[in-house]
Amino acid sequence: GVHNRRYLTESLGKEVRRAQRYRTPLSVILADIDHFKRVNDMFGHLQGDTVLVEFGRLLQKDLRVHDVAARFGGEEFVILLPGTELAGAKVVAERVRSAVEAHEFSGMNGERVTSSFGVAEVQLDAEESPAQLLSAADEALYRAKGAGRNRVAVREASDSGR
Repeated sequence: GVHNRRYLTESLGKEVRRAQRYRTPLSVILADIDHFKRVNDMFGHLQGDTVLVEFGRLLQKDLRVHDVAARFGGEEFVILLPGTELAGAKVVAERVRSAVEAHEFSGMNGERVTSSFGVAEVQLDAEESPAQLLSAADEALYRAKGAGRNRVAVREASDSGR
């Protein structure tokens, strides 16, 4: 139910150019399902697919019409938030993280699924590329996972993606 990587790539390029031209905020959230391999190993790949579908629905639940949710690859997803600054994107990521943690995924026999999130806002003064913006969100995601998973981390000054 979410967009694919091709659509994401096209949308991200357009939104970065729009943000730079009009000097408006743009944030991205990179989301990863924690220990997803364990879901596939314990319950099978069909159950893993069910988790991916339900996770995608949770990502989209409260998004605005111009926001974009897309599967990035494997168990990673991206949310584009045009017109949203870093603080607002962090709130969105935390809301989704909480929803995933509380959700009872079908067929999981009570096993909980958690997720980690990296959040970054485009650096307008640096004329940041789409790849650099995603890299900054990825750096934040790795910090969230390294800090114990099931959390949100935001871009730090060192996450320039360069």
